[in-house]
Amino acid sequence: MMKKIALLILVAATGFIAKAQTDFSWLKNDLKIRYYLHEYSSNYEFMVELVDLAEAKTFNWWMTWPVNRIGSCYTTANAMQNATKQQNYFSGGHEIQDDRTTGFVSYAVWKAMKDKGSITIQPVDDEEVLTYVKDYPYETRIDGKTIILPTFYCETDRGSKYWILDNPENPIILKMVVDFNIEIEEIMTPEYWKE
Repeated sequence: MMKKIALLILVAATGFIAKAQTDFSWLKNDLKIRYYLHEYSSNYEFMVELVDLAEAKTFNWWMTWPVNRIGSCYTTANAMQNATKQQNYFSGGHEIQDDRTTGFVSYAVWKAMKDKGSITIQPVDDEEVLTYVKDYPYETRIDGKTIILPTFYCETDRGSKYWILDNPENPIILKMVVDFNIEIEEIMTPEYWKE
């Protein structure tokens, strides 16, 4: 009897995970993401509005007090395909990124993690080898409801940590620990935030 119950729980859990892996209907233009950022003694929010989720990515962003900066970012299709560098610090204003990504990893990085492999990246100043560690059920909120997102948990040889959404078209960085910590606290679809 216990074996049957355990098997039923396993089948139900597998079905839930499979659904979570394929249901990305919330990923759409005008999506807003609220990140919480902790850097040294500062804690603030980093808000992102994903304006265009085509092959190239466009988003507006703003940071709350004590940083109080605002800007926008256009990451080219070339960068989304191949880049291994990241831009993790912002001065404000509009930026075009053709050799680096922000908020996303490139498809090349996503593929290396999907294959449970490694790839050399540059999150800040120095190169680091990012290696897949395990699949991770990442919990966050979308439109006020708790959801589990399929995620790759990865680490580098220099101690950086990444939680990357397992989505080949939009490999969003859900959480990152580099010189600072940043983590998604809330995702809001346009239908939700425009109410």
